Amino acid sequence: MLRTIPSLGVVADALVRPWTYYRLDTAAMFQTATHSAVLEVIDSITADKGIKGLPESERKPVMREFFR
Repeated sequence: MLRTIPSLGVVADALVRPWTYYRLDTAAMFQTATHSAVLEVIDSITADKGIKGLPESERKPVMREFFR
């Protein structure tokens, strides 16, 4: 019931379901798998079209902007 209240929902969720190593590991695995899949699709599209692929500096994930 507290989770439905916007300001108290975040606090209640943090108290009831704290971040565990399992949750962190699962989130990291999901992010890695998703990033790899997106890069694979981009590589296949650019190879099919004959376009130069992404440089190594743009292949790294940018997580700072993701968590804002």
